[in-house]
Amino acid sequence: MRNLNKKTTIILGIAIVVLITIITTTVFVLEKENDQKETTVKKSKENLEENFINYFTSNIPDDLSDKVYVSQNFENELLGKYKINVNIPMIKIKTDTTKKINSEISDIFVKKLISIIQSLDSTYKIYNIDFFANQNGNILTLAIKCTLKEGKNAQRIIIKTYNYDISMDKTLTLEELLQIKNIDIEETQKAIDEKIEQKIEKAEKAKTSGYNVFERTINDKMYEIKNVSEFMIDSEGNIYIIFPYGNNNITSEIDLLVI
Repeated sequence: MRNLNKKTTIILGIAIVVLITIITTTVFVLEKENDQKETTVKKSKENLEENFINYFTSNIPDDLSDKVYVSQNFENELLGKYKINVNIPMIKIKTDTTKKINSEISDIFVKKLISIIQSLDSTYKIYNIDFFANQNGNILTLAIKCTLKEGKNAQRIIIKTYNYDISMDKTLTLEELLQIKNIDIEETQKAIDEKIEQKIEKAEKAKTSGYNVFERTINDKMYEIKNVSEFMIDSEGNIYIIFPYGNNNITSEIDLLVI
């Protein structure tokens, strides 16, 4: 009887050890898989950020041909005056909301085109515009990228985005878009802050090496989600939070976060 109990105890002990080993191995494998998934997602987001500028191809997908059109397509070079290549989009849908969007696009980009063509000064100007058009669910996105160089001034990159909810007939704020896509706002704000802090640190290192850098301030209210004006969403649901400093400054500097 004692030998039987001893044998049972040994078997039970071995079973416990095996079970613990299986659990430990499973946890390790799952943690490793999660780490690999996080690394893959991070690399994927980084690739999207690196290729961001390439999205502005001025192509209108077939399924958006009834919603978006090119209002101004103009390419010309006048020796000593200007070099222009613009594709300026507008929204076909006719509502008071889209009328305001189209009016703003015209005020920013079309009026500048006209002023360059009609200008009598001798400053040579380069003016290029391309856009990105996409629909994700009910959200129609237009993102317009403009590069502008006037005389000896540095090149500017200007980006304006419009995220129009077709079903609600309204332009969305970033906060509203995050809520629609069930993305945590506080976590997104933390990600923005981390991105800007990294940029500031990188700029400081470049500055100490003698390079001219664009100065950022982490406490600037422009980095608060409620104040972010430029953002877009692609067909896969990736959201691009954009800080195009050239909108208000003579610079081509852009900070970007993909979530």
